[in-house]
Amino acid sequence: MVPPFKDVNLTLVTSRFASGFSILLSSSMPVIDSIETMRHLLGNTYVEKQMEVTVSELKRGQGIAKSLETIDVFPPMLCEMITVGEQTGNLEEVLNRVTEYYENQVEYSMKKLTASIEPVMIMIIGLIVVVCLLAVFIPMLEITSSINQGA
Repeated sequence: MVPPFKDVNLTLVTSRFASGFSILLSSSMPVIDSIETMRHLLGNTYVEKQMEVTVSELKRGQGIAKSLETIDVFPPMLCEMITVGEQTGNLEEVLNRVTEYYENQVEYSMKKLTASIEPVMIMIIGLIVVVCLLAVFIPMLEITSSINQGA
């Protein structure tokens, strides 16, 4: 995947995970079931496959943060914040703050990506306009030159 798109995708997946995981935990769903559910809801097959490892690590008794670190998918900050949430017992609150942070990051990344794509799109549209103008004017010039030669 192209680096700017990869960054946006990773941030988006992280935001979705933190948000959904927080909601599931706050509804008293067990951690393993929450991770299992989120695995299917993220919309990314690579992350879904990697999350299988996380589920197996959790079943072996690892903590949430350690289990997520083993797959090396999410940013280190997410794992560190989950560690803090586990230690303080405020995991849902910490995940809500992480969600806000990553949603802002997604918004910023999308604006940055859009700003970098705009010049390329303008050039492509300009090229299309030039091709259309040439398609109209070249036949007109040929007709006028053939009329001038015939006269």
